[in-house]
Amino acid sequence: MRQLQIEIVILRSKALFQHGDYHQALVLCQEIQGCLPTDDIRMRADVHTRLGVCANLLGDFTTGIAQLQKALQLWGRHTIERQTAELHSALASAYSLVGNFALAEHHISRAIAYWEQLHDEWGKINNVIRQGGIKQRQGVFAEAEEAFTQALTLARGSIHFLRGEAYSQVSLGELYQDQGLYEQSLNMIEDGLALARRIKDKYLINCTLCFLAMTYLYMGDAETALLLVSDVDVQDIHAASLSYEQAVCELAYGTILLYQQRYDDAYGHLSKVEASLNKMGLKRELIQAILRMALCLLEQGQAAEWMQRMEEIVHLLKVQNGYKHLVFIELRHLTRLYQEVETHPKMVSLRELLDLAPQMVATALVPPVPAPILVKPEQPTRPIVQVTTSHPKICIRALGEPIVAIEDRPITRWRMARSMELFFFLLDCERPMRKEQIITGLWSEVDEQINQTFHSTIYYLRKALDGHGIVSQGSTYTLDLASYFSTNVWYDVTEFQQLQAQAKQALSQEDDVAARKALQMMLELYRGDYVQPFYSDWCTFRRDELRRMYLNARSLIAQIAWRQEQFDECALHWQHSLMVDDCLEEAHYGLMRCYLRQGKRGLALRQYQRCRETLQRELDILPGSAVQNLYQRLMSPS
Repeated sequence: MRQLQIEIVILRSKALFQHGDYHQALVLCQEIQGCLPTDDIRMRADVHTRLGVCANLLGDFTTGIAQLQKALQLWGRHTIERQTAELHSALASAYSLVGNFALAEHHISRAIAYWEQLHDEWGKINNVIRQGGIKQRQGVFAEAEEAFTQALTLARGSIHFLRGEAYSQVSLGELYQDQGLYEQSLNMIEDGLALARRIKDKYLINCTLCFLAMTYLYMGDAETALLLVSDVDVQDIHAASLSYEQAVCELAYGTILLYQQRYDDAYGHLSKVEASLNKMGLKRELIQAILRMALCLLEQGQAAEWMQRMEEIVHLLKVQNGYKHLVFIELRHLTRLYQEVETHPKMVSLRELLDLAPQMVATALVPPVPAPILVKPEQPTRPIVQVTTSHPKICIRALGEPIVAIEDRPITRWRMARSMELFFFLLDCERPMRKEQIITGLWSEVDEQINQTFHSTIYYLRKALDGHGIVSQGSTYTLDLASYFSTNVWYDVTEFQQLQAQAKQALSQEDDVAARKALQMMLELYRGDYVQPFYSDWCTFRRDELRRMYLNARSLIAQIAWRQEQFDECALHWQHSLMVDDCLEEAHYGLMRCYLRQGKRGLALRQYQRCRETLQRELDILPGSAVQNLYQRLMSPS
């Protein structure tokens, strides 16, 4: 084959690749691979690169990585060229997807350094995004967010890099989804999808539709999620294994079926994904698929089968470091599965790997995401604290991720997030509210569509509550649950406050046993900040008030543990307090005292330094006299 013909075939393969036809692009490159001139290193390297990238996108990461390494060898590993920078970038992405984070970090650091030396801002932005993706897969969310935000800022700067902006926004949206910040996720992914369509990036459009579908699903709208997944346009190559895009799509579709309680259909789709993910070596997606399949089996009463699936998770966690946080993220959504993990006698190994065992007494053992907020639409949930002998007809949870369940069935048909927020807004107000007050409380910007938005929100809220609970008189609106649900209303905030009163009464009677029981129940109820996904001003005061109550409960139970000389438990409560408020001087002081009583002088000194640095950085103040006096005792020769 003449060189001109070869070059034409290479150009055709590039065009097919840009169009999203990775399989045909791969076939063309394979056809000419044996005809390449041995002395034309550039052309051979170009073909190996195309083969590698196409193989990765088609899910054959072993072949893809091998081809990319051959191309890098041809260019010279230490040659600072655009081509070598792109190869390091592609290898970083591939190694990250298969869970080899050490090599992913190596190649991404090389890629970023090369792009900087080449003074290529577009290349740098692309690789800062990849760096964030590697951090996200490792569960280092703060560093991932920093990288994505940096890339987004650079892309929106003077160079106006739309592709970089789109990928940054979608990446941030997926990260917020992992953290349970669904409204932020929705906004970022929607904006990213609009840009992806504008620049006609088919791969990004397909993946973004799946990410967006999962956000809608977690927010309780399975119908919209299904609609979004149906819009994914992935080429069917009729291969034995799925491509990466197909796997992402099938995983999302199978999960939607699971949420719709179509367990047989869900298991069929997820098992198809599992086979492909095993072949590809994608550990993150494999863990997601197995856990969701385990819930299908559990819901169908197949005890031996779901436990076998959980044993596979135990094995994966033992051989693959860095995925414990992912299991917590999954269990946040798979309520019943998490309950079984917590309580089933045969789940001891998994509890130990997840640090859910009773002997957990150190901050280092606390999972890297908040205590799971376990919500699965259309799946019965159990109250953490049962306060009446009769089961409540309506169960409302506002601490952490908000949930409203009627007859043990969480409401999933809010249609819009604002209707759910309106429910909690009216619940918090406890009095009739005028239309203008509601608009001011919930909408930061008023436009000409505000009346339509207001009435749509009221309509969807009424529909979610089966037509009950919203009373309108004149231009005022009230949430009236008592008239329909009678006394069968369970509200975690009310229970939380009642438990605080019980604890205070027990402490006034010097009954540490009763006080400790009530305080421990308070801690179990507090699954996160009050209505944590909402960011309007109306909930700020109540959120701060309940957070203070939670911190006070931690303080009181820590003091009880101190009096009973249970210093490990005492320290654990102070550590939890600092996770909520790092400037809480009382908690720093309590930890220093615990370490001192345990003979850990070095830890006590480090805690003082942390206290001093934090207060100086955040508040520009020095520690108070109690902490300073304890520090002087530590430093005294005696």
